[in-house]
Amino acid sequence: MKKAVTPEVRKGVQRLVEEAVATVNHLQHRKAVAEAAMTTGEDLFMGCHDRNGRLLEERPRQAILDFLDKPCENSWRVVQRIVVNGSADLANEWRRFDRHAPRAGENGFPSPTVLRLVIRASVEENLAELSARLADIDCR
Repeated sequence: MKKAVTPEVRKGVQRLVEEAVATVNHLQHRKAVAEAAMTTGEDLFMGCHDRNGRLLEERPRQAILDFLDKPCENSWRVVQRIVVNGSADLANEWRRFDRHAPRAGENGFPSPTVLRLVIRASVEENLAELSARLADIDCR
């Protein structure tokens, strides 16, 4: 004997479908923003964008360049909060890529070479991760 689907179950399934569609739309939007950012910007800043999907403005770019020119704790305090991949700030990205980076609350800052590598890797891996997540969804 078949059981009828209750209205509660139907609503639950509908909610899950809506959430899945919203997730896919969000990932597609983030990927489109990341791809568009990769076509603009110069050298180090190619592909860099903030949490709102906007290309990095002059002020954060200049703060990064100032740090790269004369790295110190004071300039790192400003730079570490800058988001270059649309989601995570540079302090978190540095810790993600460098297991020797100080943990939150500890003092220290990356060398200019390391920060350059973190910026490029962060931007490029963000785009690759978004592409992989969307491809995984397409396969399901």
